Amino acid sequence: MEKLFSINKWFVFFCGFFVMVWLALQTVTNQRMVEIAKLDAQNVFSWQWQDMGWGEAADITDAKVLKLTKTDAKVRIVGRQRAIAPDGQTEELVATLTFYREGKNWILGRVEFN
Repeated sequence: MEKLFSINKWFVFFCGFFVMVWLALQTVTNQRMVEIAKLDAQNVFSWQWQDMGWGEAADITDAKVLKLTKTDAKVRIVGRQRAIAPDGQTEELVATLTFYREGKNWILGRVEFN
């Protein structure tokens, strides 16, 4: 009985290349979710009351993808929330954002404080 398939250097090269492309795609997808989460969190946690001169500004320092599937994603964000008032206090901000997919867009569905 003769051998129909044998592993050679081209097959190993192809498999390695395939794995590298898959890892690169996962990295790009995770980075996209991190940037979307940072922008949405900054918009949610920053507000301003013009008449009274009050408000808060959020600076998101870190974001990490906890779970990413085809239909939903969970991202944990960490940042600082600074009060725009006479005393100007600063607080630590930690929250988990849940996104749901609608077509090609990710929609913010839930915000949970940790």
